[in-house]
Amino acid sequence: MKRITGSAGMLLVLVVSLGFGCFGLDAELGVRFADAYSAFAPLFVFHRSYADHLFLGADVEVPGNLVESCQSFSLRLGLLQIELIEQTASAMPETMHAVLRLRMEQATYCGRYGTVLEEIAATPEADLEMLSLAADAGLFAGIQALSDHLESALDAALAELRSELGPWRFAVAFSMRGILNQERVERIDANVREILYGSEESAGPPVETPERVDSAMADLIDLSGHDLTPEEAEQAVEHASTILAFALGDALPDAEGEGESPS
Repeated sequence: MKRITGSAGMLLVLVVSLGFGCFGLDAELGVRFADAYSAFAPLFVFHRSYADHLFLGADVEVPGNLVESCQSFSLRLGLLQIELIEQTASAMPETMHAVLRLRMEQATYCGRYGTVLEEIAATPEADLEMLSLAADAGLFAGIQALSDHLESALDAALAELRSELGPWRFAVAFSMRGILNQERVERIDANVREILYGSEESAGPPVETPERVDSAMADLIDLSGHDLTPEEAEQAVEHASTILAFALGDALPDAEGEGESPS
């Protein structure tokens, strides 16, 4: 089943377009937001599939992990809020407010529609009559509202990042974590070059990076824009792991299992 590449890709372009810009908080927040988007993905895919059915006549696809998405989304939002509380204090009040509101909306939505989602997921094939009734009751409008609140929280975080390179590091961590969160990497969006290098015109990242990270970025860019073979997908995961470790300031992973310092 196609993943959330469309929405996530669009948001990553937004991250970069706001200007790239500190490791640490900026990248950690990028990871937490990526985890939230990944957890929300089944609900998003379900909403989009139903919209495609209404407007294009396509079959409705019900993600196998649709029901689990509510619990996973709640967990990831909780971890995001903890990250904000522990790391930012009062430095990101709008983000804190947006995430708190999103958590409240998510809890209300899943409490209201959790049973309906279970019934939909339990049917062998999509029951169009059931889906129509659920739509009339606000099931899909609620998913759209959650998506809007999630985007609002992301916008607030980007606006409140203080360092010059904050948005760039956030975007790199967000995109690399998004790749690693996929069960199987099927395709790398072509805009990954703009994300890693900060702009379409740049020939490299806006900070000094170890040769190994430079190589990982270049190789990942080469893998972008086309469907990946299983071998290429494995390479993409390897490169994304190296880049994310650098963005977070962690030891770089290697084949021997012994990390090396990103600096």
